[in-house]
Amino acid sequence: MLASLAATTVTGPAAVAQPPGVDAARLTGYLEAALRSTRLPGVAAAVVEGDGTAVVAGVGDDGRGGAVTSRTRFRVASLSKSFTAVAVLQLVEDRRIDLDSPVQAYLPEFGPEPAAVAARVTVRHLLNQTSGLTDGGYPGIVDDGAADLQRRVALLRTARLSGEPGTRFHYSDLNYQVLGRLVEVVSGVPLGTHLDARVFGPLGMSDTVSVTTAAAGSHLPGLARGHVLVFGCPVARQELDGLLAGSGGVITTAGDMARWLGFQTTGRTPDGRVLLSPALLRLSHTPPDGVSGGYAMGWQVVRGPSGTGPAMLEHTGVLSTFSAQQVLLPGADVGFALLYDGNSALADTAAVERGLVALLTGAPAPGVRSTALTAGLLAGALLATVVAVVRGLVRGPAWAARRGRRRWGTAARFVPALLPAVLLGCLPAVLRAGIGRTFTSWQLALAMPDVAILLVVAAIGGLAVATVRVCALVRRPLRAGGVRTAARGTAERTTCSAPPSSRSTSRWAGRTSGWVPGRPRRCDRSTGRGGRGRARGEAGGVIEGRTEPEVAPPPEDVGPRPVGRDDVGRLRHPAVLIAPSCRRRRRCPPV
Repeated sequence: MLASLAATTVTGPAAVAQPPGVDAARLTGYLEAALRSTRLPGVAAAVVEGDGTAVVAGVGDDGRGGAVTSRTRFRVASLSKSFTAVAVLQLVEDRRIDLDSPVQAYLPEFGPEPAAVAARVTVRHLLNQTSGLTDGGYPGIVDDGAADLQRRVALLRTARLSGEPGTRFHYSDLNYQVLGRLVEVVSGVPLGTHLDARVFGPLGMSDTVSVTTAAAGSHLPGLARGHVLVFGCPVARQELDGLLAGSGGVITTAGDMARWLGFQTTGRTPDGRVLLSPALLRLSHTPPDGVSGGYAMGWQVVRGPSGTGPAMLEHTGVLSTFSAQQVLLPGADVGFALLYDGNSALADTAAVERGLVALLTGAPAPGVRSTALTAGLLAGALLATVVAVVRGLVRGPAWAARRGRRRWGTAARFVPALLPAVLLGCLPAVLRAGIGRTFTSWQLALAMPDVAILLVVAAIGGLAVATVRVCALVRRPLRAGGVRTAARGTAERTTCSAPPSSRSTSRWAGRTSGWVPGRPRRCDRSTGRGGRGRARGEAGGVIEGRTEPEVAPPPEDVGPRPVGRDDVGRLRHPAVLIAPSCRRRRRCPPV
């Protein structure tokens, strides 16, 4: 991996003293270690204190043959929600929007079901993600074809609210897409234009734009190329297209994010102008009372694993080929942002964030899980799956030969083979039910290609093994009272005839349900594996899969032969039979 570096301490109106324990060299060293652990191709970071930039650093490859710098552009995905929230609050400050007014007062076309509940959804509910809009209530969020916010809001007439507004937190991009359309209607200009005039411009964020769809920003100069990780190796690819405005359309740089985080701590621009009143800025950082989730307005309040300790404000952003994090530490008066030109659900970027928090506060830094180790384990699992599939295909006929008459037991043995296919097909629905988010199968595959490849191979292999087993069960020759089977892996010969006299017969003696004293029968068998095969017989015989007719019992006047020795001195029993299952030796039946 290319490990080109760029680290600067920004000076000018926005610059202040560096946070304790952090300088450009130390931050760069930490980012280098983070990339080695996560295997992502590049990262840019901005650390601020108070109202100014402390240090901006870039490490790694931008995917276009250059090094990541403070002016490399990244898609920041859901970090965009905090920008949309500020745009709405600015209009609130201008008295053009009332937070507690119904959304339908500004957007009459907003009309999810039930209509009576939708009429009670307010602007505040959208900002706090408590409106009742959920991905599960509108699965079309991933494929409705909406190319702009106006169309998306109109299509929400088919959505269904999950409950009473203001009572429960449900994270969904739909809330902030409706807010983006609200800004457009009230301001009279597209959302990107409004953000450029009221937010990006005043903050000096000259390299930052907001796009409507992913495709609209693909050719911006300086934009890093996104990547996915396939078994720990970065693979460049185009970002999936889709509607991003309001919820995920901002494209920015580490240098511009430093100015943005500086504003979040003071509410002022680098030249001292008030961009948003302190009261509204505090409101944007404050979750609503009585609602779990800790979501404020584009920020989420997070505490330590134990639920105690100082709170921090954060938000993460994830697209198929980019990811980002922004964090404010109110107690330490410090904030930072991490921008990656890659994404993987297996990359431990959360630990990188916690480690940087520890670096800024002097706490012990947690370890970062190695993506290479995880990828190695998945590669080993993939190899084991391939071996198991090949073995299952080769041994399919023998597997069928070992199955008895219990149909439910045979059916249960198909479950492991079919489970991967069921899991693969149900995964989007499982995630929607479990975490309330809707993703396409392709989105999930790009988030974790290693796991997707493993599941696909296991699913296809399992279906193939199941098919071979079913065919083998159907083709087994029939016998009276059941299904006739051949021995496992051998060309076995089994013949039922007159009273026993062979050594091999007496070694494999057993009992059958149809045994009648005084009518001895025996099964003499020979195999191509040195006699290790397992004979099966009851009413007929089989030679290499061919059914032989049942041998007639001896005449009625033939009684049991006395116990003794045969002509060659071997012990003999009056009734030597073969049990229905010859998997274990059984004692001779009592005389």
